[in-house]
Amino acid sequence: MKKYFYVLLVLFVTTHLFGQSDDRINEIRKMYQKIIDDKQNFDTTQVEITWDVFEYNEEDDRYVQAMLTTYFENERKKIVEIKIGESQQWFQKDNAIECYFNKDSLFFAYVITTTSNYEYGEKGITIYQQEISEHRLYFNEKGECIHYLIKEVEGKPEETEKLLETASNIEDECINAVDLIKNIRKYLW
Repeated sequence: MKKYFYVLLVLFVTTHLFGQSDDRINEIRKMYQKIIDDKQNFDTTQVEITWDVFEYNEEDDRYVQAMLTTYFENERKKIVEIKIGESQQWFQKDNAIECYFNKDSLFFAYVITTTSNYEYGEKGITIYQQEISEHRLYFNEKGECIHYLIKEVEGKPEETEKLLETASNIEDECINAVDLIKNIRKYLW
């Protein structure tokens, strides 16, 4: 009888917790869509937040530039877009981070990273391979990650967008997004 009670208790608690998570994800999707629908009406500010030159050696310099755009509604931030570009002689890496807020609380973050590798050939310098990764992070009201999705593709530049459209999202544990979340928050606060 006692064992039966514990089994029922575990089933009830896990069903209740996962149900809350699904409810929150549905709520986030609705809040996200409302913000997207209203985005054109928001006030904006834009700030260049970094410009650094890192010298690896005498032949190879790396440049990093980041731009932060904030969208406001009634003086409350609704969206923060962070664009980070890094280039070196044979590669370029671009990060686009979109953070969505409700009552100044982060509820969703979308991160897309594109890495392009260059080669020198008959046509000059061209991109020969691209890697694209998308990360979707869903947060509860306390700002804790509750759901994490990843999509990654790799291929020729003319193939990667189509590959991205057909690739599946992979669900991952939020613990695996800790560094990504720290990087996002570094730019927000």
